[in-house]
Amino acid sequence: MPAADPATDLVLVEHQGPVAVVTINRPAKYNAISPAVVTALDAALGALGADPRVRAIILTGAGKAFAAGADISFYAQADREEFTAFTGRCNALCDRIATSPVPVVAAVRGLALGGGFELVLSCDVVVAEQGAAFGLPEVSLGLLPGWGGTQRLTWHVGPNRAKWLIMSGERLDATTAEALGIVTHICDTDALLPVALRVADALAAQSPRRPSPRFERP
Repeated sequence: MPAADPATDLVLVEHQGPVAVVTINRPAKYNAISPAVVTALDAALGALGADPRVRAIILTGAGKAFAAGADISFYAQADREEFTAFTGRCNALCDRIATSPVPVVAAVRGLALGGGFELVLSCDVVVAEQGAAFGLPEVSLGLLPGWGGTQRLTWHVGPNRAKWLIMSGERLDATTAEALGIVTHICDTDALLPVALRVADALAAQSPRRPSPRFERP
């Protein structure tokens, strides 16, 4: 894979031994997820999943946020057909993460809202800084989460708590998200990537053979 340009690339990929760190790189937009970001993420994750040298993936965001959700500027100008197509592509991206042939660790700094939270819910393990915040605020726009988040959140927290979080748009702090089983590790802000790398290295050190059939939630 060619070297990424941090100044222009929407997704950066860095290899640290058997672990690949994938970074959404729109810090000025709080890593809002645009169609171009989806294309770049899907291509990067597809290539890494097919690379036998990669044994684990860390998914994170540049700057102060993991991802603040879908790019609202795209929603504002998209017609119904474009919106539906974008939703389908994002749903497929979350499915790619959830069915990755290697474990995917979310490293969450700052906001993981809307589509950003749906990406997190697709990951196998979640490391979050103390100040991280999670939520599905789509209800404030008259929308429902459309990237598989309604199902994945329900698998994590149960139907009634999921309905409350979806219908109220309430944000969760890292401690609450950990208590609900969404977050697996909490750390100080400065320790986020080192902790995520330790977690990913521990996963990468296990047998490369995945159980078959793959675990499926009810």
